[in-house]
Amino acid sequence: MSAELVCQREGGAAEVKRLMRMVLLCLLAAAVVMAASAGVEGGTPSPQAADEEQAVALLNADRAAHGLPPLRINPTLAVLARDYAQDMIDRGYFSHVSPEGEAFTDRLARYGVGFRSAGENLGVNGSVAAAERMLMNSPAHRDNILGKEYAEVGIGVRYAADGSVYVVQVFVGL
Repeated sequence: MSAELVCQREGGAAEVKRLMRMVLLCLLAAAVVMAASAGVEGGTPSPQAADEEQAVALLNADRAAHGLPPLRINPTLAVLARDYAQDMIDRGYFSHVSPEGEAFTDRLARYGVGFRSAGENLGVNGSVAAAERMLMNSPAHRDNILGKEYAEVGIGVRYAADGSVYVVQVFVGL
């Protein structure tokens, strides 16, 4: 399987340099926060922490490619996203609503997260990068990723026994 990412943007070299600085800062911030919130074993990030780091970097790179600021990582949202991804795997469902009828806004309230606007993306694929491409190719999911109303994100990555990668992105605007 091969993947390509093509980005076209007008604005000249100064704009490209500004966007590249923004992406690099996002990557650095993602590395620091994800290591702190996902756990680091012996100084080496766990595979899930590394994949969550990659997921945040890809999401914020997609935003930067469209002239949008990066989303801040919210550790509480990341825990919520991880927990929900694992729950879907453990109980064999894939939905924005749990078998008990709990919607993502109910989960936000249960985790004590206040918000003015909120969104959730769910993806299952063979890799984090493939999941992000799939989400960006879906208009509703793309709208969440590129939503100007959002300021924070939490991303959880979990693996099913069959090798599937579950990616949950939770967005909030404050």
